Amino acid sequence: MENKQVTLVSTIDAYVGIDVPDLHLKRLWERKGAKKTIPLDVLREAFYDPSVEYLLRQGILYIDDLDVKIDLGLEDENAREPGAKLNVVVLKDDEINRLLTVVPIYEFKNKIKELPKEQVQNIVDYAVMHEITNFEKCEFLKELTGFDVLRTVQLNHEAKEE
Repeated sequence: MENKQVTLVSTIDAYVGIDVPDLHLKRLWERKGAKKTIPLDVLREAFYDPSVEYLLRQGILYIDDLDVKIDLGLEDENAREPGAKLNVVVLKDDEINRLLTVVPIYEFKNKIKELPKEQVQNIVDYAVMHEITNFEKCEFLKELTGFDVLRTVQLNHEAKEE
């Protein structure tokens, strides 16, 4: 199992990098959906680096393999059980769109409260990029992040008109 390669996937539209010189580990994810592999034994050691742990716990870098997530302590042992709640939740674009457009506000608030702050920021970025301006949901996101989606969309429209 020590030779096992773990695939990490970037979940954000930005450059994400890991650099742990002591382990001779350096990887760069250039865009959302980019995949890089790291040997499991190296990843176990790198996980002690606070920046690597942060990237994984916040869901910025995502591991599909549940056994590896349990091994690293990202998920509980009972995460294998059907219906178990996972600690690291990464939403796909269609799920974010559904949350911002279709889901009732009470369900939206409950779901957002469960997410790590980086995932909430990802939802804010998506709302701005796709000009989703549901007032109640944007106000709730503003309370959590301090970022005003409605104002940003308005300023973007004004900038396009000029």
